[in-house]
Amino acid sequence: MQAKSQASIATHDTSRTKYHMSDISTFATRLENAAASIFPNKGRSRYKNVHVLLLRWEEDSMGVALELEDLAKTFTFVYGFETETWLIPTVKSHVALTAKALQTVQDFGGPDDLLIVYYGGHGLINDVRQGVWTCDSDMIHGSLLWYAIQPLFEQADSDVLLLLDCCAAASGAPTTSESTSVTETIAACGFETWAPRPGRHSFTNTLIAVLEDWKGRTAFTAAMLHCEILQRLRHEKPERYRNTDKFEYRKSPIHVLSTNDRHARSVELCPRKLPHRTSLSKSARNVELDNDGSSVGASVSENANSANQTGDLYDMDSLAKIHDNGDTVLPHVLITLALEEDPDSSLDFEQWKRWLQQNPALIKYAKVQGIYKSNSTIMILSIPVVVWDWIPEHPACVFIGYVHSDNLL
Repeated sequence: MQAKSQASIATHDTSRTKYHMSDISTFATRLENAAASIFPNKGRSRYKNVHVLLLRWEEDSMGVALELEDLAKTFTFVYGFETETWLIPTVKSHVALTAKALQTVQDFGGPDDLLIVYYGGHGLINDVRQGVWTCDSDMIHGSLLWYAIQPLFEQADSDVLLLLDCCAAASGAPTTSESTSVTETIAACGFETWAPRPGRHSFTNTLIAVLEDWKGRTAFTAAMLHCEILQRLRHEKPERYRNTDKFEYRKSPIHVLSTNDRHARSVELCPRKLPHRTSLSKSARNVELDNDGSSVGASVSENANSANQTGDLYDMDSLAKIHDNGDTVLPHVLITLALEEDPDSSLDFEQWKRWLQQNPALIKYAKVQGIYKSNSTIMILSIPVVVWDWIPEHPACVFIGYVHSDNLL
């Protein structure tokens, strides 16, 4: 069963106060390296072959088949990727998927390849916070230990993109790696929460919409894809549900990076040339009924049209842009950064200004929202999500939350 949430201790969690980064230039270098890794190379794709493995249970209790078929058509007919759908049996599920993973890595996991693995179905986190996949909402009718199978893909010589649409999806993402290849995960939700079922609000539905809208791009990266999915999912407001005034159907997708290569770049998706590239027709994934029976199935891509019409938002010049009303052009995160250094104990404005000018990456890719004296020095910064996805983990750098505006004070 799903582990009990530890959120109750988060309000007074001081476990990271002992960690500090040596100086601001260290973080500025990490920030600059991240920004250099999130955009695709211009021109040809860096992969010789792209193979897509789509996974769902043989007994489709959740009804993911329609969305999975649409996703398969998008990858096959729009992007020209070699795409395979494989059904997980309910008998000896773990053994069967382990064998399939080994064969897939052996056949399609070469150093010049990209392997995309998608899963749609039930998921949960066990008592030791490891990802488990189940055929039904419990573990009676079939289950497998995804946390034990996932390393097989991570150890491939190829780059790997994991797309996980299930509850507790982030628990199925690798967090450490000894490999120089890149494994990126875009998970439908966090470790201890549920994901929307198939339909208008689902992660897969939004993923398909973005892939369809971006088919004209020469290339884009997994970091850009995650940022855009997050951007679109936040646009729709909570709706009425049963006896509640408002209910938030959607969840924020999570990005997890795993690589041991400091100079690695984000996984790149580049459409292959096709004789006739066609878009998908509007399907059941975009159609639902409101409480009164009327259709509310407008495509989620329509929510972002006004923003996309103003030009490409994913370039170096747009990362830190702010609209006239104070909203950020792209989603940002707010973080705290604890530093050992204290450049000026009086926090003189001109001293801090010169200090920041010595680290231009802080101005170009982030915005300093506050600087405080503490036992050391604490900074609050806002950073574009697409850049933050590629900043290496450090205990002195703490996530506060997603933000969509500049400081309102």
